[in-house]
Amino acid sequence: MKNNISKIIVIIFIFLNINNSTSEEFELKSENINILDSGDVIEAKGDVEIKTDNDIIITSNESVLNKKKSLLKAMGNVRLIDRKNKTKIDSEIIIYNKKDNLISAKGQSTAYLKDIYILVGEDIYFDKNKQTIYSNNNSILKDENGNILKFSKFKYSVNDGSAIVSNLDLKDNKKNNFLLDDAVIDLNNRSMTGNNANVIFNKSIFGNEENDPRISGKKLFDNEQNTTIEDAEFTSCKLNPNEKCPPWLMKAEKVTHNKKKKIIEYKNAWLNIYDKPVFYFPFFYHPDPTVKRQSGFLMPKISNSSFLGSSMQLPYYNVISESKDLTFSPRLFFDDKYLFQTEYRQAGKNSDFIIDHGLNNSGDSFNSHLFANLTGDYKSANIELNLETVSNRKYLKKYDVNSALINDITTLNSFVSYETYSNDTFFYSSFETFEDLTKEDSDSFEYIYPNYVLSKNLETEKNGNLTLSSSGFQKKYDTNKYDGLIVNDLIFSSDYKVTQTGILRDFSLNLKNVNSNGDNSDNYNNEMENKILGTLLYNLSLPLVKNTDKGSNYFTPTVSARFSPTQTKNIEQKEIRVDYINLFNIDRLNEEDMIEGGESITFGGEYSFESEGNKVLGLSAGQVFRLNENNDLPINSSIGQKSSNIIGSLDYTPNEHFNINYDFSIDNGLNELKYNYIETGLSVNNFFTSFNFLETNNVIGDNNKYISNQTKISFDENNSLGFSTNKNLNINLTEYYDIIYEYQNDCLKAALEYKKTYYEDIGISPDENIFFTLTIVPFGNLSSPTLK
Repeated sequence: MKNNISKIIVIIFIFLNINNSTSEEFELKSENINILDSGDVIEAKGDVEIKTDNDIIITSNESVLNKKKSLLKAMGNVRLIDRKNKTKIDSEIIIYNKKDNLISAKGQSTAYLKDIYILVGEDIYFDKNKQTIYSNNNSILKDENGNILKFSKFKYSVNDGSAIVSNLDLKDNKKNNFLLDDAVIDLNNRSMTGNNANVIFNKSIFGNEENDPRISGKKLFDNEQNTTIEDAEFTSCKLNPNEKCPPWLMKAEKVTHNKKKKIIEYKNAWLNIYDKPVFYFPFFYHPDPTVKRQSGFLMPKISNSSFLGSSMQLPYYNVISESKDLTFSPRLFFDDKYLFQTEYRQAGKNSDFIIDHGLNNSGDSFNSHLFANLTGDYKSANIELNLETVSNRKYLKKYDVNSALINDITTLNSFVSYETYSNDTFFYSSFETFEDLTKEDSDSFEYIYPNYVLSKNLETEKNGNLTLSSSGFQKKYDTNKYDGLIVNDLIFSSDYKVTQTGILRDFSLNLKNVNSNGDNSDNYNNEMENKILGTLLYNLSLPLVKNTDKGSNYFTPTVSARFSPTQTKNIEQKEIRVDYINLFNIDRLNEEDMIEGGESITFGGEYSFESEGNKVLGLSAGQVFRLNENNDLPINSSIGQKSSNIIGSLDYTPNEHFNINYDFSIDNGLNELKYNYIETGLSVNNFFTSFNFLETNNVIGDNNKYISNQTKISFDENNSLGFSTNKNLNINLTEYYDIIYEYQNDCLKAALEYKKTYYEDIGISPDENIFFTLTIVPFGNLSSPTLK
């Protein structure tokens, strides 16, 4: 018998009695209900909603309730909601087997767990007796943070929020990949335990996309505080299927990542280099890759010197606050000497401060150094304070003291400076002291109080630029010598004008007021002097170009006429050289307190050849002519002669493999080279070499002649041999040799280096060393003591 009841909304209460001991009440709502088989089967269609007395709601397009089989089948856009356990399941078909108390979501289904996790898989089952959700098919679990977990099968406990999974593949929101054979995941505590773990980290985690950082182990324990891997093997080296083992591998009994402290700890670790154990560490740790700054010991360094002996340095870095840190670097020598060095840094909103202090016990005396620098930037003004002092002039070089503040180990410079600028004005002032550590104490100091520069661009209706500048200083040096100088300059530089014949012309005018005073001075008279100086420079040039099939030829002849009615200051003994690059400048001697007097004319020319947009050849040469000699100008520059040396340069780059740069100065009779500097480079396949050669034949001062070489040959992409040397040809003495063999890949760099110096410098004897350096990414450097 079939009864068909159709209403907009029908509510039926159905009571099912099973085994006369269990009953469950269903409340069914639907647009259409069909009652079949004498009431044993109930079909519902359209906006079906089914509620149970244990707070489960099922909605669907259709449903079939079989009272005899105690089976409820919901179809089409099915959602099951378990409010008590905060669980939702979406599927096209959900079957509720009341007899077994089993809910089955057939086909592709989605479960929402704890209002946080989304589970997607095939054929998901909900066993209400055991309160478990499980599937034997591939499934995916996602959380609100973007972490994605894949597994071949799982069993989830609704009561305690844990899941047992197989073949786990977890990709976190930082692109790290965790692979485990079997794992237990606690969704409540966000923890995980698993076997046979392989963790593949984000390739850029250590700043090198070529790396493949990874770690493996027999067991993994992970929670919000720590990640621990037992019997771990870690490396950052690139995966290479042709290699049996990575270049380096860290094997440890246990590796723990303390997420709160952001450190990675290793227990009973061996560092293997190409599968050979090299270093053993009972325990060590380092910051994790997310840390920019963290307190802890840095990589130790062991070194040896032929005159200082062996020593060990163990730096400790301490983060004081977000803007402050300190590094303490004790260096202990094996003969009871020590060097304690401390660096403190502090960053402000508009300022930076750094101080480096060292204390040394050399056995029979104490030495120390103090270097400090403070900079401040305030809108259009800059302030800087710099302090440099040592107690012993040999100390810095003898102990090879390194610091970001130490720029020169033979000259100390302490100063305070102020600088400000605007669109058309610049001002700089400083108070400075210099100490030459190569001189005796009484003559080693130089004081400048103050030094200033003021420059302002003035508006003009003329076609050019008008600049007013003033500079000056007071200087005390060599114990009892004093220089005082104030120089005022008014400089006009015209714009270029082009004549109808294509000639470029421009001129410059410099009016200079020099005020000087001296006391036992090397530069000025022992009385106040005031001078008004002036010079006029007029330039003509004719740019020419010729295009051919092979390329473009450029030639620019230049004529420069210079006139000054004022007398030249006598600087004939100064060792000043004029290059072609400044031969046509109005201040080609770069001396602020003088002007080149008299009249002169300078001829020169520049030729270049370009092919396919690349400069292949460049040649420049020029010469100065005078009616009368000017013996006050520097003798070595030769520009005071009636006809100066020929000054020029040559650069030649025929291809990407070879280049040569040549600067020269030859006497006007073309008989003798006065200045000869050659710089050349050759690169062929894996071979590179460069030579520098300098020769000076000065009329006064020292004549220099040396040659230096740097050569490197790469046997393959990993192995190379480098060599560098410098030889003083005047005395036929090689100053140093440096030979280094390097092996380098994406994660490891090993170097064996031989260094030998032959000269004695400020009491430091010649030295010879052989040492080995190993760089492990991301740990840092390991250096051996000197091997000789």
